Amino acid sequence: MSNLLQTMNNYYSPGKNYRVDSWIEEWTQHTYPTNLKEKLIAYDNKNLLGHVVLDLGCGPKPLSFNLSEPKRAILVDVVPMIKSLKSEHFEVVSLWSDIDELLKSDEYKFLDDYGPIDTVIASSIFNYVDWKKLLSEQSKIQAFDGYLFIANMTNRGVPRLFSKKRPISTDEIIYELLSCGYELKEKTNMNVVDLIVAQKVY
Repeated sequence: MSNLLQTMNNYYSPGKNYRVDSWIEEWTQHTYPTNLKEKLIAYDNKNLLGHVVLDLGCGPKPLSFNLSEPKRAILVDVVPMIKSLKSEHFEVVSLWSDIDELLKSDEYKFLDDYGPIDTVIASSIFNYVDWKKLLSEQSKIQAFDGYLFIANMTNRGVPRLFSKKRPISTDEIIYELLSCGYELKEKTNMNVVDLIVAQKVY
């Protein structure tokens, strides 16, 4: 078990979904992208998001659960409570994992079983992972014309959990997106959170 997974496991006990403790309060205060939900719903209302959503860093209340049905939501996070999250309206596939550890294994390839991913949500995770490798790998499984939503605050969040490979700026993220076959659709700053919307074009 990675150090990040162990840290999360120490904070959350089985059967205590949506437990509020000092860690989640700290995380929410510093990183929660309050306007990403509204951005996702706006695109969803235009029927642009397809049916398969990969929700990276989904937390205990996945943003993908706010989207219209039918959907298949694939949840990935280090908080163990995601293993018990369910929806009455669409299929939920949960993978409790440290994303960096996941990228080192063959487990990430399990996404191939679900066909191309229509929409990817990456909510406040880039400071904590090898984000360039993550972008490279997930771009390979994203559908042509699919959308990627990124919420990130450069060098803001929970410093003790930061990755040494975190991005140094939003411009660096955008440059990497372009090299991975995406086209920038929107870049906005809301409540110190940079929101990026990109579309897979090749």
